[in-house]
Amino acid sequence: QATAANPATLPEPGNMAPIGCATCHDPHAYSEPFNKGTAQAPNIASLQLRLEGKVTMPNGVTVDAKESAVCVSCHADKRDLAYKADYLAGNKTRGAHDSTQADVFYGVTAAVFDFGKGNYATSPHSAIVEEGCIKCHMAASPKAPAGAKADGKTVLLDHGKLVLIGAGDHSWSMAATYQGKKIENVAICATCHKDLKEFNRKAFGDYDGNGKAEGIQTEVKGLLKLVAAQLPKDAKGAILSSITKDNTTELQRQALWNYAVIAKDKSDGVHNSAFSVQVLQRTYEALTGKPVPGATIR
Repeated sequence: QATAANPATLPEPGNMAPIGCATCHDPHAYSEPFNKGTAQAPNIASLQLRLEGKVTMPNGVTVDAKESAVCVSCHADKRDLAYKADYLAGNKTRGAHDSTQADVFYGVTAAVFDFGKGNYATSPHSAIVEEGCIKCHMAASPKAPAGAKADGKTVLLDHGKLVLIGAGDHSWSMAATYQGKKIENVAICATCHKDLKEFNRKAFGDYDGNGKAEGIQTEVKGLLKLVAAQLPKDAKGAILSSITKDNTTELQRQALWNYAVIAKDKSDGVHNSAFSVQVLQRTYEALTGKPVPGATIR
């Protein structure tokens, strides 16, 4: 902890260097395995990635992330299993860390609490989406709307095509804004989800029990709201963020952890709908003693 007598040596947050090329690529290493490149750049022998291939996440699970290894090394819950056990015992005040995307994408049961019911379901994304994260988050930028003109700020002429540069490629974003309208980069998703128009695709059931099957993101948001209503709150009505043995039960600590893992993933079910839905439904049932009323249970 920095003090006036012993100040921090890190720059002020506003002066910190942003994520840039050297975050993922080593400018001095021409590393294996060699890569044949792409149609646009066929002579690239190496992507010079700092990491490639298998990554062991803090939860102890090893995944073959291939070219997304750098992504997984950062975008995974930083709490290891020893920390998780200490938290459950009430000896740690904080639950799941930010950036739980890899835990959710790979459907890691060890990343959450299963309430003695065994492994959670998982979507086929981790098996069929080649190269993991970058397959979607570095997909080609979306086409610019009809009538758009290249301005170098939001619209760029790329190999004869007008594209929105706020999404895809090295923006890592899955959506861009053009003239105040949000445009989702769903083309890569539509290679499997035929005729997909938006990320909030129609769910296979009414998972939050509100009487209708809506988009998967809407269903997961509904489940997050249901679970949140059952979680312990502080004096201001906010979900508890500082945990002790005295202000929570073991069950509540499990529920708080599970809620955080799904909420901090921030995809609202897109990364792994089966896992997200089942974690939240089991958590609700553990807290209330009954399944989500009227819901399609995974």
